[in-house]
Formats: sequence, structure tokens, C-alpha cells
Amino acid sequence: SCSYNCKKCGDACPTGAIRKMALPEKRKYVLGLAIVEKKKCYPWDTGEECLVCEEHCPIPDKAIKMKKRDLGGGRWVKAPVIDRNLCNGCGICQNKCPVLPVAIRVVPAGV
Repeated sequence: SCSYNCKKCGDACPTGAIRKMALPEKRKYVLGLAIVEKKKCYPWDTGEECLVCEEHCPIPDKAIKMKKRDLGGGRWVKAPVIDRNLCNGCGICQNKCPVLPVAIRVVPAGV
């Protein structure tokens, strides 16, 4: 996955397919978009709490927001929701997801 504080791929790419960018520009560059697969995600599927994707999101304002989900009977769980305006598709959430196969994945931008 991409590291939020690294730009080595653009610096090292010999063909220019990945262009060189200053780190502030690279941090804002949209590589893709994270998608939560609710049928696999613990909070969405089983009501079991999991905060891994939100905790590892490197975006300062967090592109993954934890929203309260009503499980009924006075029970609540926080479940991940992607902020499409902040997600840059870095893939760290996908890489850190403890579910196998992963419950959060990055798709190309514009999908």
C-alpha cells in the first residue's frame, strides 16, 4: 500500500507513468477510493466492534468516519463510512483490515 508520508514511487519511476510530485501534492492526489464491503465488515455484518481502518487512516481529518449504527435493543456499534471528499485511495485501510478476505478495499478513482 501507499505510505502517506512517502513519494519514492514517483521519484523512482523510470517511465514517468507515476509522475514526480512534491509531498504536499502527493498527499492530496487521488489514487482511488476505499469501499467498505458491509457483508464482510465486523461492525456492519456482526455488530462486533472494530476500529482498525479508522485508526490507521493517515488523512489528518480521517477519510474513514465511525458512525453509530443501531443494533436494536438499545445496542449501538461504531461502523466505518468513507468520506469520499477526503479519501485519496492510499490503501492503508485495506492493508490493515483484520478481516480475510478484507472488508475494505480500494477501487480506481471514479468507480
